[in-house]
Amino acid sequence: PAGRTPPQAPGRATGTLGPDGRLELTGAGRAPGERHTPAPSDPLYIIFTSGSTGEPKGIVMSHGAVVSFYRGFSGFGVRPGVRLGSTSPLQFDFSLLDLGLALGAGGCLVQVPALLLQQPQGLVRHLRHHGVEQMNGVPSIWRGVLDAGAADLLADTPLDTILYAGEGFPLHGLQELRRALPAARIVNGFGHSESIACAWKVLPGEIPHREGRVPFGSRAIDGMRMYLVRPDGTPEDRPGEVAELYVEGDALFDGYWQDPETTGAALVPSPLGTGRRAFRSGDLASRDERGEFYFHARKDSQVKIRGNRVELEEIDACLLGHPAVDLSATIVSGTGGSIVTFVRPSAPAPGGLADELRRHAVRHLPRYMVPSRFRIVDEIPLTSNGKTDRHEMARRWEGR
Repeated sequence: PAGRTPPQAPGRATGTLGPDGRLELTGAGRAPGERHTPAPSDPLYIIFTSGSTGEPKGIVMSHGAVVSFYRGFSGFGVRPGVRLGSTSPLQFDFSLLDLGLALGAGGCLVQVPALLLQQPQGLVRHLRHHGVEQMNGVPSIWRGVLDAGAADLLADTPLDTILYAGEGFPLHGLQELRRALPAARIVNGFGHSESIACAWKVLPGEIPHREGRVPFGSRAIDGMRMYLVRPDGTPEDRPGEVAELYVEGDALFDGYWQDPETTGAALVPSPLGTGRRAFRSGDLASRDERGEFYFHARKDSQVKIRGNRVELEEIDACLLGHPAVDLSATIVSGTGGSIVTFVRPSAPAPGGLADELRRHAVRHLPRYMVPSRFRIVDEIPLTSNGKTDRHEMARRWEGR
């Protein structure tokens, strides 16, 4: 993996990723009948990222890293014998979290058909019929239930834990889930494919937030550490300051498959001087006075507009604070270099909504971050993994 061979490994394989998605391995391998004693440093799997921010990268995870992750992430208390629901396809790394938490607790993984995400009452019936107690997934799996006003139906299911990760959950949606399931645990999971996930926070009854951002914990899982680093490479510990999130510890990946250059840019010597490698996540985050972490934006979602650095997710966070906005996603027009925001209203859009949102943005954002265009839409496209598909949004805008 990543141009290096662990000393316990019998040989390093090479290969190609074909246009059909098949990974064809060639090169060194064990002779027929040769035995190999497994070691924690042996690669367990290679999983390719979705490519939402560029070309997909093959993330190499070892046996030891995955076991460390499972031990740490189960710390929020997975019910023994849990019936855990999942909509994640097996090629999506979220499924590894689902499988590990369910089987590690001696429970059962209940695969929920993705088709039911468009059938709110059918989804609720499925959860009730199969006795699903914990439901994991990206926030969009609840979109249909919330849109249909069917959240109250969840009270008739045995659901007592909702874990979400992968993207931010709009605050009003979390609050609606809390009203429907006041006794349930809502868990904000946070992390990256490079360690599966690195933090979680069980949210209290009243969902805490800062300007719509929900905290994801004050510390990493056991065996891991997360901290903020300034652009000059020094740790950032001042409350409220935004800096890049670094992660290091036992659950970290080995590198990107056959890509030593990208590996070297992502895995760097620890700025804390621990002697270990740290993962530069590319996430911009801050901490409050209590030490809670808040996600702000991806570094790769930063763009320059008229010489000013603009974080697109900061614009979305601002607009989600308007009561008429249910979902928001911002892009930069490739032809004009202007900011365009897609908005799905929380109710049928009144006349002049775009003008009202522009006034809201002017009140809360620097002038250079105010979108040039607002597009009111019925739906915001998602990738196959349930994340906002900004590439598709840009395609639709340029082809309008």
